[in-house]
Amino acid sequence: MKGFEEIKKLKKDGDYELVAEALGLSKATIRSIVNGRRADKNHVLLAFNVLFKLRDLYPSLVKQHIEKKPKGDFDIKIYGLDNGF
Repeated sequence: MKGFEEIKKLKKDGDYELVAEALGLSKATIRSIVNGRRADKNHVLLAFNVLFKLRDLYPSLVKQHIEKKPKGDFDIKIYGLDNGF
């Protein structure tokens, strides 16, 4: 799992907002936790790691989804991503 120093290097514009929205926290709180000014509750670290993993997988997921031409709702389980986070 990536630590906060690595998160600071890998983050992109909008990542603090995405994590804040997902966790129900403010962007300022996320920034404070990442910069070490507030105690980490581990869920912030986990959220960033999930975000980075999904960002890496996204291009291949889109390609697989298009090639399989599924009917109905999109189910991430068909790509083997229902666990491992």
